[in-house]
Amino acid sequence: MNILITAPSLDTKNNVSGISSVVKSILIAEDQNYIYFLVGKADQQKRNIFWLLRQFFLPLKLIYSLLVNKIDIVHLNAPLDTLAIVRDFIFLKIAKLLGVKVLLHLHGGKYLKTIPESKWLYLYLKHYFNSADHIVVLSQLEKNLLLRNYDLKIDDITPLENCVSIPDIKHKSSYEKIRIIFLGRFVARKGLFNILEAFSKLIIKRSDFEFYLYGAGPEEEILITQFSHLLSDTFQFKGIVSGNVKSEALLQADIFLLPSHYGEGLPIALLEAMSYGVVPVVTDDGSMATVVMDKVSGYIVEKDNSVMLAAIIEEIIEKFRNNEVENLQNKIIETIKDKYDCKNYSTKLAAVYKAIAL
Repeated sequence: MNILITAPSLDTKNNVSGISSVVKSILIAEDQNYIYFLVGKADQQKRNIFWLLRQFFLPLKLIYSLLVNKIDIVHLNAPLDTLAIVRDFIFLKIAKLLGVKVLLHLHGGKYLKTIPESKWLYLYLKHYFNSADHIVVLSQLEKNLLLRNYDLKIDDITPLENCVSIPDIKHKSSYEKIRIIFLGRFVARKGLFNILEAFSKLIIKRSDFEFYLYGAGPEEEILITQFSHLLSDTFQFKGIVSGNVKSEALLQADIFLLPSHYGEGLPIALLEAMSYGVVPVVTDDGSMATVVMDKVSGYIVEKDNSVMLAAIIEEIIEKFRNNEVENLQNKIIETIKDKYDCKNYSTKLAAVYKAIAL
């Protein structure tokens, strides 16, 4: 089966993207013939005239690829934000006009939980979703939201959780200083400025923690400046990491922070951190709360609440100091092993392809 699959750059030097991580794991499968189709922009790329020209030619490039490669299914990896919705809807319609089946793989976004205020945008989204041959979402929760908010058919949606490879070894911190990390794109909606505010409260009370910032993004310069000013030597900016360097970073980490305001799906970085036994602190955004049960397999913090975030971080630090964290870490690892191991992912996705192709 020939499958065209869309994603931003798969090179972590150009793009820090959960979608890219998911697609890289999909492309490993040998039971399908995948044709990778580049969409989106690099992290440091500006939306200038050259970017605009590239967007103009993308539909033509798609038509060429569909015809030359004799594509059976287009696998659209689609975040629900405005620009991506417009682009992917055009791609979807092109594929359908050429008689190609379309799998719409949704990766979070602000219109998943929140219905647009605009009636026209709402109707547009309903038409967008109903135009696909099938929809894949990241959890049963997301399926329920689509069914409730957009009046879709229950058999047209399949939950397929993101996955990670389970490491053979778990966390090995020395606990001299509790290492707190953020790993991902540096954008305000990820809650990075809430982390900064939380640390400004925490640093007054204690100094037995350190913060490591991994990733890249548009807010990079201001975040590095402010975290450096606040935390001094207990702050480290490490940039983009992958492979063994990322594994070592997770191996040395104690607490993972992702207090997002909106736009999350099921972040690969969260699953990776948990697979090493790193304690996650996240908001109830996207499908994150389907993985993290509060005080069972991590902690849930209210959105935009830096006071609560500081209190939770301090509570976890105390658990490390009192050697009360082992059961929590074991539960975190068990959660990932039970439901988010990549061993079963390609089999489930292949079944979706087969159903669409019939």
